[in-house]
Amino acid sequence: MSSLASKGKIICTQEIVFGTYARLGSECQVIDTNFHEMMDTVTQQKFPLKAPIRIGNYNFISNRVTFLSKSNTPDYCTVASNSLCNKDYTSFGNAILIGGVPAQLVKENITRDWEGEKDNLNRYLKNSFI
Repeated sequence: MSSLASKGKIICTQEIVFGTYARLGSECQVIDTNFHEMMDTVTQQKFPLKAPIRIGNYNFISNRVTFLSKSNTPDYCTVASNSLCNKDYTSFGNAILIGGVPAQLVKENITRDWEGEKDNLNRYLKNSFI
């Protein structure tokens, strides 16, 4: 029951995992590669070109959010509009709000009413096939 709203993009070169009921708003993009090799100009060390992305269960991602490689959200995570996710956020625990460029912890102990949404969806689906 995961979904990506209108004008969303998924560019996967390695691995992108969407958890149960991960909901992404309009114009979101999920990109697990930076497309071009980048390197440290002093050490000549090359940075990884790609890395997995994992979006947790029951995540609500608002509109115009970008997920880059190495992004990892916990369960029951909400991401504010126009945010840039580029790291592992699971150390903050579940039921959090993150946001900004780059995204950071905004609020703890917050989530959508997922049970209410499931009930509404089930009622809709039941009535649609009668």
